[in-house]
Amino acid sequence: MQKTVSPSFRNNQTLVSTGTKAGWLEAREQTAVKGGLPSLRLLEFSLLNLVLGSKNWREQERRVLSKALYPAWSGEVLVYAARDRQLEKGADVVDGSADRPWVLPYSSIPQDAIGKKGIAILVKPQHVEVTENRVIVVADPETAMVVTSFPQRSGQFGDIDWTTGIISFSQKRGHRRLAQQPNPMAQLLRVEGPGVKPIIVGVSDGAIQLDARAWQAGEYGVGYAVPAVNTALHGEILTEKVTADELRELARRAEDSLLSIAQVAPDADLRDMYALVETIRRGKNLPVPDF
Repeated sequence: MQKTVSPSFRNNQTLVSTGTKAGWLEAREQTAVKGGLPSLRLLEFSLLNLVLGSKNWREQERRVLSKALYPAWSGEVLVYAARDRQLEKGADVVDGSADRPWVLPYSSIPQDAIGKKGIAILVKPQHVEVTENRVIVVADPETAMVVTSFPQRSGQFGDIDWTTGIISFSQKRGHRRLAQQPNPMAQLLRVEGPGVKPIIVGVSDGAIQLDARAWQAGEYGVGYAVPAVNTALHGEILTEKVTADELRELARRAEDSLLSIAQVAPDADLRDMYALVETIRRGKNLPVPDF
């Protein structure tokens, strides 16, 4: 039986892969005019569809995922204290494990995350200040999400909390493949010390892997999100450049959508759309378009 994600989570965006890889700072700049890097939840939801073999994923989408996007950067930054420690009152979080220190100022930390063990925070940066000596991630503490039961050891598995996209660790559960359970699990990688880490989403041994320990300058997949145009297409992935075969496949789907629309709209109103779809579907030597 095919498993699905939590019914409380409804995705209303579509992933677009730029087909490039870059460090997180560069990736953030590349996607700034397109709305920014995709959310952690969108990357997980789309990857879950791939791993579980959802019928919404067709072969060329699987190929795009494996080669052009994943493992991919998310737009959020995960911030946590050193192992078995806690975020301290009045103190910035300083991550010295990167190529240069990454800092989350104390003013960006929600007060209910201070002084508690097993806590991390997920922030969406308002802006990032980059100097020769350090990187400062500035975020609104009111919009930061507090993560409880945060793993203290790298490599632990836990249930995906669809509120944050981070795992909730349970000592009682071991690693089982995603397809063997209704509630998907993920593995979280972290450093021993404090972390101010963008998250890389990938898959390892049949489970989603959230890498919050990686070198931020490492090159990983770059994508962004656009509004989903149809509920049937939620969780899908597009590319900025597609081949002629992929364009024909999109046309085939457009034809399916037109058949649905035709049930409530006169055919005469859809004549030009049918003609466009048919032209693409039968066309030869089609140029590769930019989406």
